Amino acid sequence: MAEAQEVRVRLALVGPTGSGKTAALEYLHRTTPPDQRGPLVQLVDRTGRTLLYDHVELQYGRVGDLPLFVDVYSLPGSPWAVLARRIVLTGCNGFIYVTDGRDSALADAHAGFIELCEFLAERGRTPETAALVVALSRKDLTRGAPTAVEAALAEHVGDRLLHISTRTGEGVTEAVRKATALALSRERDELEARRQGAPPPRAYVPPALEEEVELAHELYLRGAGKFGAFSPHSDPYLGEILLELGAVTEADLDEALRLRAEAFKLALGVSLEEILTKRGMIDPELIPRARMLRACVEVIHEEITFGKLATELEAVPFARVKQALGLQAKRQFHNSLDHLLTRAGQLDRAARQRVLCRLLQVHQGELLRDEQPGEAGAVDTPTFDTKAFRALPLFGEVAIGLGLVTQEQLREALEEQRRLKAKGRRRFVGSILQQRGHLTEDDVRRICRALEEKIADDRIQGYEIICPLGRGNMALVFAATQVNLNRVVALKILDPKLLVDQEFVERFLREAQAAARLNHPNIVQAYDVGSSQDLHYFAMEYVDGITARELLERAPGQRLEQETAIDVVVQVARALDHAGRHHLVHRDVKPGNVMINREGVVKLCDLGLATTLDAEGPTESAMILGSPYYISPEQIEGRPDLDTRADIYSLGAMLFHLVTGRPPFTGRTPEDVCLKHLSEPVPDPTDLSPTVTQTLVPVMFRMMAKDRNQRYSSCTEVVRALLERFPAAASDERQDLLARQIQTGFPSRKLSKKR
Repeated sequence: MAEAQEVRVRLALVGPTGSGKTAALEYLHRTTPPDQRGPLVQLVDRTGRTLLYDHVELQYGRVGDLPLFVDVYSLPGSPWAVLARRIVLTGCNGFIYVTDGRDSALADAHAGFIELCEFLAERGRTPETAALVVALSRKDLTRGAPTAVEAALAEHVGDRLLHISTRTGEGVTEAVRKATALALSRERDELEARRQGAPPPRAYVPPALEEEVELAHELYLRGAGKFGAFSPHSDPYLGEILLELGAVTEADLDEALRLRAEAFKLALGVSLEEILTKRGMIDPELIPRARMLRACVEVIHEEITFGKLATELEAVPFARVKQALGLQAKRQFHNSLDHLLTRAGQLDRAARQRVLCRLLQVHQGELLRDEQPGEAGAVDTPTFDTKAFRALPLFGEVAIGLGLVTQEQLREALEEQRRLKAKGRRRFVGSILQQRGHLTEDDVRRICRALEEKIADDRIQGYEIICPLGRGNMALVFAATQVNLNRVVALKILDPKLLVDQEFVERFLREAQAAARLNHPNIVQAYDVGSSQDLHYFAMEYVDGITARELLERAPGQRLEQETAIDVVVQVARALDHAGRHHLVHRDVKPGNVMINREGVVKLCDLGLATTLDAEGPTESAMILGSPYYISPEQIEGRPDLDTRADIYSLGAMLFHLVTGRPPFTGRTPEDVCLKHLSEPVPDPTDLSPTVTQTLVPVMFRMMAKDRNQRYSSCTEVVRALLERFPAAASDERQDLLARQIQTGFPSRKLSKKR
């Protein structure tokens, strides 16, 4: 890499809100000759306060034979803008701490200086050794002896304490030149490393901030899933974050947004937060965290937008931008994309100014559109053709929206996908892009996280999503309307992160189709199996009720009465017997996969993840699908010849849990539990619960025999054994009792259209 033919110093104006940083920067820009300055870029919020940074580039003569450029940044002082400050500070060599010099500002001046000192300490610097200048603003409004602020700061910086005027600009240029000179002398090694293109050192990230940045990145990916229409600056988007944190209910948020829209029509400048607070609709303790998260999302959004614009304007090759974005995400956004690309010699001065000017235009456009009440974060950005992308497969749409692939790369991958389909071979477009080297595994994971938000946007043909119902290890579940029959269904969609495993996808579809052939009152009926937009789905009967796990958790002592537990298990056994007659083994029988509707009818779920006894070829390890607390020994051993006796073992383990309040075997890790299934005898349930009778114990022990040849050979035998001992089990009268228990203890789920 060629050495940069310039010397570049980065200075940060940092200090409390309202200390005069922006006024100082504007003065610098205004008084510097046009041929010695770049454009003034101010990324502000709707009130005009610095949101991310204000920036100007100055040319200050030469260092030897090389021109000297000084980037001066004014950083926000808001307590929520921690990431906005740190992402710039990590690339700076010199610092100007700007604070109000009056005694009334002592507390803010002290707090801001402590934060800066902590940051300097992370870099092995102190106020005495860093290229640091302190600039006291508004000191010209005081008279007499030095103020308490001046006296406190002078102890650390001595003659590097200067006075500036926010009215006349006096002292500002002197402070910048002094900080530049200090950086050239005290940070010589770092400046030379930067000039030679060495990567920046990894910045320390405080653990608490790291957690917030990770969540903010997750929120950004979800928002970006709306592709081409995302901006995090609006009040409604803050509402979405409050909703995510549980600080406000959906109904209250909708009402507050309605009131905000009415206020807008009347030209009343009232914010969403003000409405929520005044009406007592919000948990006030969560407001600071919501502001922090929104501020982090704004930083991430502007950084990724910078990368997209650098590619669009052909300032930096796409591959380089993508590489830098990946590094930035791994470093928790503690190096700005501008800094990474400039330092690597990928972004020259003229191109950088073009990108910054365009970024400012896009940012201002977003703020202008955010003034209009509407959906949270929704804007029509000027840089993407959303109509063209709507025709793309969902994965490709989101990948381009995140700036991870180009349109040309996606087009070539889609052409290959079509060629393979013509030959009878299915291939996920993400796998093709990954095989071609356009996406990494991390890229695919990021896209899949963003996909989840888009999935709920009615992207399964023939279905309208109503609301999410939950998620498991392998699927997302939504309540949806099947349009052609106008009925509510539960729509299970294979988790996007599993799309790259084509063998798993094919097995999912094949086995789900087999399950769709089943028709039994104790099995959740499968209606439809298919693929849409590269997403694979399984539509099934919507059950208005609860799971056996929920019933167990709410029961006294977290265990069911023996009679109730047997009622449930008999119905599940009937379901498993029907599945077994159709050569299906469930492999994941557990309380969470058993539902009970409001009529007291038990429904076995997740048969779409069963295996067929006559399936051709090897199947994946049963460990993948079996839950450790209920898994059979032969599944743990990975035996390929599973049959219905594996489900009988799991059903016995579930029965044990229902009547005793705990699984038969527990341990610190799943491995510990599995080892006990293999080697330890089943505990006596009567030792764990006084309500368990000796009549039930032998049935339970036989169901859970280690050797499957010693178990019941079919679920018909299980039902017969239980009914011989408990003749009233699962009768109409018992079913009515179970129905009343569900109806009185658990309110019916109200389905409302997703936001």
